[in-house]
Amino acid sequence: MKDLITFINQFFSNKGFFVFLSLLVSKLTQFITVVFVIKLISEDDFGRITLIASVLSFFTPINGFGSAQGLMKFGTSLENAEDKNNLSRYMFWKGFRNQILVTLIFILFCSVYGIKYQDLSIIILFFSIRLVGFFFLGHLQVDYRMHNDNFSLSMMTMMVNCIGLIIAFVMTYYYGAIGYLISMAISPFLSCIYLKNKHWNGIRQIHKSINGKFLWSFSLLESLAYLASEILFSIDIILIALFLAEKDIALYKVAIILPMNLIFLPNIFLHTDFSKIVSNHLNKSYLKFYLLNYLKLFIPGGIVMLILGYIFKDQILGFVFKAEYANGGWAFFIALCGVVSAMWMKVLFTYMLSAVGKAVWNVYVSISALIVLVVLAFIFIPNYGIEGAAFSMAMALFLSGICSSVFFLNHFRKLA
Repeated sequence: MKDLITFINQFFSNKGFFVFLSLLVSKLTQFITVVFVIKLISEDDFGRITLIASVLSFFTPINGFGSAQGLMKFGTSLENAEDKNNLSRYMFWKGFRNQILVTLIFILFCSVYGIKYQDLSIIILFFSIRLVGFFFLGHLQVDYRMHNDNFSLSMMTMMVNCIGLIIAFVMTYYYGAIGYLISMAISPFLSCIYLKNKHWNGIRQIHKSINGKFLWSFSLLESLAYLASEILFSIDIILIALFLAEKDIALYKVAIILPMNLIFLPNIFLHTDFSKIVSNHLNKSYLKFYLLNYLKLFIPGGIVMLILGYIFKDQILGFVFKAEYANGGWAFFIALCGVVSAMWMKVLFTYMLSAVGKAVWNVYVSISALIVLVVLAFIFIPNYGIEGAAFSMAMALFLSGICSSVFFLNHFRKLA
């Protein structure tokens, strides 16, 4: 118990409360927005928007071809503030150039779905704008993290989400689905008011201690690892689109939205403490301390979530959303099981592998999990609908968590 108290105190000493508050506000505003929007637009419109939003989640991790990931890794290693700022400026401009290509690929990829679904062009347009906005938001978030300024990071994140919520309410209420799309496109650009003079001074040379070729190879690899991991949380929507209709996509999205939002809980700790874990990646005693106390916190919490989820699975969706979605209870509970297993293993060990410089192992694990997910989806979705999709996703999360834990513990045993 003493170690657990120390673990929590260290989290708060790193301004973890502000990170917690910003992530909580972020998740709450996103959730409130979805609940509000679902009540105002049709299931078909929500299904089409959900489809393109799921594709967007594929591309967000590779924004700037990993410029944010590279900035976080190499910027943290620099001690001088001016060197950090020069690297930030360099990654901002190089990353923005890369972002133009990423956005074009996104548009081409989404256009394929126009073969099956109508009225996607305007949705693709607004989400491509949103993707560019995420580049600015993501870069600024990493810039603050690199400088260990969790307070400013939290304030910016809360501002973007709270004002974005207000814009979404107003635009959706008056203009329906098109208003919602406009609000989604605008909201991440609110972060641009936090851009500083240093970002507009053009590209500077990176620090002499950093190998530019290695920096970008690491950045791309890290973004691919992040992409492969994130795909597990969204490719199920894409697979459902192959077999089912827009209304099924909408029902599945509603069924899993509550469980999926719980992922922010472990992310609070790991996101806040990541730079400290990186600094102690060779310290076996610290890594053991962190792992054990993380599990002391999240294993009991996960058990409580499963108990409550099973008891209220048949009531919660109809109560929170609309009566039309009440029959998604089992999909909700199956997804919850997968998310809890991810809290215990996948999320934890994905961060830990990245922190100790083994991002390539995350790529291997995620690719293997994707193969499992796709195979299971082709078997279970046609026969069991959204429950089959939820089961496929839950099994992929569970198996990838086991693999990640095996990889990390094998590395951990080899530390001196």
